[in-house]
Amino acid sequence: MGNYSVLWRILPPAAVIVAFCLHWLTLKPARNSAERLVLSRGAYLGMSAQLVAYAFIAFAEGYRPAAILGTLGMVASFAGDVLNLQFPAAKDKLEEPLAWGILAFIVAQLCYIASFLSLVPLVELVERGAFVPVLAVAVVLPALAFRLRVYSPDRPRKLMLLAFAYGFPLGTMAAVALSAAIALGGAWVSVAAGAVLFLVSDAAMGETTIAGRHPIWEYQIPWMTYLCAQGLILFGASIAAA
Repeated sequence: MGNYSVLWRILPPAAVIVAFCLHWLTLKPARNSAERLVLSRGAYLGMSAQLVAYAFIAFAEGYRPAAILGTLGMVASFAGDVLNLQFPAAKDKLEEPLAWGILAFIVAQLCYIASFLSLVPLVELVERGAFVPVLAVAVVLPALAFRLRVYSPDRPRKLMLLAFAYGFPLGTMAAVALSAAIALGGAWVSVAAGAVLFLVSDAAMGETTIAGRHPIWEYQIPWMTYLCAQGLILFGASIAAA
């Protein structure tokens, strides 16, 4: 793959991150996370939409099963973003939009897992990528984080159950990406870096929004790491599928 092809693939997600940083500078006058959310909803959703468009373009000429599944993963993520941003209309119509958002991201992670495995056979990950021990760590860590920092008996039971369950597809997606990076290197290193940042982003969201805590950085840290995660995953996976 030529340098020009790599350059055009990396510029769109990089531009999204630059836009986020510029947007973050405008939030300084906000006094709490609730004010920041109101000021940020439209910008965040717009950046997520840009990544959806990027997925369609980046995967346009890729191996068809991986391309379709990778694009669907970002589309499902966008649906999750709409719900997790808790727009007033969603809160009026849905009892708990965050729970529906988690369901959307479960679908997203399953799509990413299937996309990756269509490119790298599971047998190869087991034989060359230390998949079994990596999977054990990647699944246990979200479960521990949930128990120690996310679970709250005061939060809705459905939300807590879904947040716990989400750790398994999330950890599996990260394990597949990390194992592929160990086995093959190359573009999979970008995918693995994105998967790790996805874990960080969701851990930060679990620590705050899901658990019912509201520090002033409640949305900025999760969204910064999330946008980087999606950009790295889409960038790496589209190269791997090319």
